[in-house]
Amino acid sequence: MGYHTNRSEKGFSLIETLLSLMITLIIMTSLPFLYRLFFSLDDLNNNQTIEVHQLFEFIYFEIQGSQKTNITSTQLLITKPSGEIVSIEKYGDIVRRRVNFTGHEPLLYSISNLHFSKPSQHELSVLIVDKKGVSYEKSYHLP
Repeated sequence: MGYHTNRSEKGFSLIETLLSLMITLIIMTSLPFLYRLFFSLDDLNNNQTIEVHQLFEFIYFEIQGSQKTNITSTQLLITKPSGEIVSIEKYGDIVRRRVNFTGHEPLLYSISNLHFSKPSQHELSVLIVDKKGVSYEKSYHLP
């Protein structure tokens, strides 16, 4: 009794199986990257929030190193011990920093409103509204 093969029988060869396994592995290894890419689109909306919080931290560090602070509704003037006057103000649709009323250092983009207020003698309140209408507020204790 001999082994007889019939050419009309269909089946998978070893090469076909390896090829399909390789394609499956490539797809499976790329899924986490595609998942991360897809859900990172939501993070683009959070960039403005991160930038606003960075600005709040920057204002905090400027205030802590200050000798005197003056506030108008649209401008924060910080006098440093060296005598430099640092201003943080709205300019167009950005928040900028200037030293001795010269220069232009953008700190935050795409805002529609920036408002400084002084609820009490030793408190500063900052309100920022971005172009999407989202408002952010932070209060600081003045030294």
